[in-house]
Amino acid sequence: MIKNGTLLKFKKLSVPEVHTAQLISNVAGENITIIEEEQAKNILNVLSEYHVLSNCTKTKVVCALYDQEFTEISRGVNYVFGVEVCNVDVCKKDYGQNPEHRHGICRAIHSEVMALRNWYTGTVEREPYYAFVTRYPCEDCVSKMSVLGVKVIYYSAKDSNEHTNTISPDMLNYLEHKYKVHIISIQN
Repeated sequence: MIKNGTLLKFKKLSVPEVHTAQLISNVAGENITIIEEEQAKNILNVLSEYHVLSNCTKTKVVCALYDQEFTEISRGVNYVFGVEVCNVDVCKKDYGQNPEHRHGICRAIHSEVMALRNWYTGTVEREPYYAFVTRYPCEDCVSKMSVLGVKVIYYSAKDSNEHTNTISPDMLNYLEHKYKVHIISIQN
């Protein structure tokens, strides 16, 4: 992650070991491995400890990318560069209430983009396969992650402000079919 022009190194997470996994077929007909909800919940809970690194005033989001063997290869938090462009009053006042302010005013770089950037600029040669995000991913982030190989996205059903955080069934179906990823909401 970059802060004031400096790349910050995250300390390695102590992620609970993945004990059981299930092989399923995704919408593209590919065999993918998913883990049990409790294991995904543990990973998302550990990630939520890193919300403090985000400077976003609306909601703090963390994303971690893992390879197919569940080795963490990158992490990122949403971050606003040049805080003077962020309209703090609009973000705090209109959170979830005014649809035209929800995305149009936001100046934060999404956590998924930061995780992809950190992976791309790192020295790790492993390909991302899983993403764990502490908030539902937007379509742009799903698109970017799927192009770079992510097959499964787990997201937390509550965000850093404890707001309900879900994707509608229609949008979920659209995203999964368009981008050929499996998106799983984890109740926490």
